[in-house]
Amino acid sequence: MVTAPERDRLASLFGALVSSADVASGFHPEKAIRTAILATRLATVHGLDDSQQQDTYYLALVRFLGCTSFSPEAAQYGGGDDLSLHSVMSFVDPDEPVQLIGDVLRGVGRGAPAVARVKGLVSLFGDRSAPRRHAQAECDVGEALARQLGIAEPIVVALGDLFERWDGKGYPSGKQGEASALLARVVIVAEVLEIGLSRYGIDAALETARKRSGGRFDPTLAATFCEHAPELVADLKAGSVWELFLESEPAPYRHVTPALVERYAEAFARAVDLKSVWTATHSYDVGVLAAASGEVAGLDQSSVRDLRAAGWLHDLGRVAVPNMIWDKPGPLNEAEREQVRLHAYQTERLLARSPVLGRVAALAGSVHERCDGSGYPKGLKSAHLDEPARLLAACDVFCALREDRPHRPAYKLDVAVSMLTDEARHGTLDPTAARHVLEAADAAPPRLPGGWPSGLSEREVEVLRLVARGGTNKDVARALGISARTVQHHVAHIYMKIGVTSRAGAALFAAEHGLTSASR
Repeated sequence: MVTAPERDRLASLFGALVSSADVASGFHPEKAIRTAILATRLATVHGLDDSQQQDTYYLALVRFLGCTSFSPEAAQYGGGDDLSLHSVMSFVDPDEPVQLIGDVLRGVGRGAPAVARVKGLVSLFGDRSAPRRHAQAECDVGEALARQLGIAEPIVVALGDLFERWDGKGYPSGKQGEASALLARVVIVAEVLEIGLSRYGIDAALETARKRSGGRFDPTLAATFCEHAPELVADLKAGSVWELFLESEPAPYRHVTPALVERYAEAFARAVDLKSVWTATHSYDVGVLAAASGEVAGLDQSSVRDLRAAGWLHDLGRVAVPNMIWDKPGPLNEAEREQVRLHAYQTERLLARSPVLGRVAALAGSVHERCDGSGYPKGLKSAHLDEPARLLAACDVFCALREDRPHRPAYKLDVAVSMLTDEARHGTLDPTAARHVLEAADAAPPRLPGGWPSGLSEREVEVLRLVARGGTNKDVARALGISARTVQHHVAHIYMKIGVTSRAGAALFAAEHGLTSASR
């Protein structure tokens, strides 16, 4: 039963959305909220004050905002299976090389074809820069999105320390000991030990705490965990800890408004779009066009808000499918198509956890349904699809047609209009909805009314677009007819101008400023 306070609790909204990070990393869909519970308990018994306890709770959630930022690179190391790399590397420790190598060989790329897996593993073991680049990507994206959400500055600062280690061997800055934020040190211990507890049990978690004390872990926090382990992990092995998660939020509870729901929906849309280099602004664009289409259709403002949020969140379940499927240049086989169909189910399932997102969940989950019953995941027909659902489906199709995909380039505007109209004529999409979408698309203002942001030059924008799409220095050099060294200099200047240190950070900046394609 939903209690009245839960209907507008920020924890309820955040907990549902951040569960997408769990499936994006190959974990069970309550890893993030279990981490939040354990981190808050650890902060409490370690003597942190009330304000620090609440900041710890939210840091444990915000920590996963950037989880998709390294997915394209992780897919390369995992033979296309980015989920397995995230799952394995979240627990291993370089101070335990035998276990590290064994876990990597057993787990990374397990869903990939054999040849691709071997190639990826060779690349992973040969690339010593991968851990640093991973940390930089997640920190860049996590900090940017956290600031977009209005997260308190102590939490944002701590985000940058979540890959650091007590012994100074972490990333991206190599901070040692208490130079890292205390909040970050608490969450590091809680996150790793939650994985150990869930996979191997309390004895393994205790052994991990002792072995990593003074290495990855702050030794005082490791000792606190070992001393209070039974009470810290109580009920964490339950089938679901959702109610416990809500009860664990330190008072005073934080609440949401319609505007804050939209802000969170937009931030998670940005994160989902980073999952693949082929979806740079897809979720964001669908949300914007959906709201504009709702306005054209004469829907009330509440329905327009729901459409915008559902458009931004409609692909949340995409993160549960490995990139080797989304990035495949050829046709999908039946098993791959089934995984694609299930991502819509995952979207609705994740969003429906929170009463705050009740109406949005059903709408977002219907985006791939079709009026003639040929859609998925439920095969609904026209009679079971209301006007917002029909509008959202048409928006998704139109935006996808205008975007590059691994198997084809983006369609020109007139071709995309013709294809959308044909689908409506044949009864796949609703003709009225398609007309409203095309009217809204025609009325949409250009993404960039002025010059380039942050003082970028025309050439730097060309380089940024290609880098954001996953291009290496050599790729960019070939595309622009310049040397790789020149590209390297451009990239260094671009990163300095826009304040990022990673490809993912650059991709997020490009998406937010409408720089992802030459047509914008």
